[in-house]
Amino acid sequence: MIIAMAMAVSACKKPTNGIGDSIQPEDDLMNAFQTDTTSLYARTILVDSVRSDFYSNIMVGNYIDENFGVVKTTGVLQFVPSTSRPRYGQNIRVDSVVLSLVYQNHAYGKNAAMYFNVKEVLDNLNYDSSYYTSTVLKLASQNLVKPGMETMDPSPESAAISSSGSTPALRLHLKNSLGYHLLETDTNTLDSQALFKEYFGGLAISSETMDGQVINYVRTDSETKLVVYYANLDGPEEVLGNANFIAATSTCKGFTQIQNQYQGTALQNLQNTNSVDGSEYCYLQSGGGTRVGVNIGNVKWLKNYKGVTINRAELVIPYDNGSKFAPINTVLIFYKQDGSEFYTSTNTGGNVNVSTGLYRINITNHIQNYLAGDINTDEIIIQPDYVLSEFANSWSVRRSLLHGPDYSLNDPLQNMRLIITYSY
Repeated sequence: MIIAMAMAVSACKKPTNGIGDSIQPEDDLMNAFQTDTTSLYARTILVDSVRSDFYSNIMVGNYIDENFGVVKTTGVLQFVPSTSRPRYGQNIRVDSVVLSLVYQNHAYGKNAAMYFNVKEVLDNLNYDSSYYTSTVLKLASQNLVKPGMETMDPSPESAAISSSGSTPALRLHLKNSLGYHLLETDTNTLDSQALFKEYFGGLAISSETMDGQVINYVRTDSETKLVVYYANLDGPEEVLGNANFIAATSTCKGFTQIQNQYQGTALQNLQNTNSVDGSEYCYLQSGGGTRVGVNIGNVKWLKNYKGVTINRAELVIPYDNGSKFAPINTVLIFYKQDGSEFYTSTNTGGNVNVSTGLYRINITNHIQNYLAGDINTDEIIIQPDYVLSEFANSWSVRRSLLHGPDYSLNDPLQNMRLIITYSY
């Protein structure tokens, strides 16, 4: 049993060495002790895939991280006509086609121009089906972006600027052939959303710029749409019009495909059946990338003391704070027991403190239940909070390089550790 009694204090006196700062119990306690030397064992775990079709955003782009490898994202959108029973004329001329993607004011990676690729989805997306980051779709081979207009310099930061003008959005000019494909279908197809979605499966939007950025777009905004500008030539004079096809409807699917390529990194041997040792570093990645497992089994030494009460248990995790990649904002703790997953309460904690370079996660209830025998697994699992990590009902591809329990022999404050305050 490895244990060091860091201090014996009354609750009104706080530690002076920086360990466990601000975690002493508020009520006066006799014989209160604190320790942060319980041995932990950590590992990085692969996540197969996560469901991505119920978020309000899609992500488009790629970036390269020396620690996490290559991250590639593709946004998939389904469209339907914005009006019921639309009529465009028997004889039309398509002048232009524009795909508008409303910015969400969040980009991750290198601020660089992007070479966009837009392809038609040939599969039928079913509204009653679930779609994941690993979902594979059949796509047409043709890039629908107008030749010479594939490279754009997006400005997602413009979404934060309030103005009375148009909604800040990326606007990609697509080939006129897509416009004819959309407008020249039969009236029965145009009048039925179900038939139209069978006729036109949607668009997959990606970037061929490898070491660039991943940008978030709001798929539920009415200005995220396809617009075909055309002329009706049926009469003696041409009549100009525009046909809108929208994604922001409850009948349309939208989701993000994500590929994580770990070759050439410490994660290159990571597989479903093979985790990566986290003694020095643990790799936490959003977007269906990785989770971190922490074995807390050695805390059972507390059961050797009669009448012990756990006043506070806090998992403190430093991370590399000098990276150009911002850390994950919020994490969740869960454990697996009897074939099911249970999320444990993190009443205070789970948020990153950028100023200190720490995650502080309150797992008091979990430790109490574990020592009482109500939880029979030794491992807790840390994962990004996909919903709260960025915006309400949206997600990101952020990552955090966490320090493991043995990160530093010289400075224990740089190590992952469990700070326990207990009393008799």
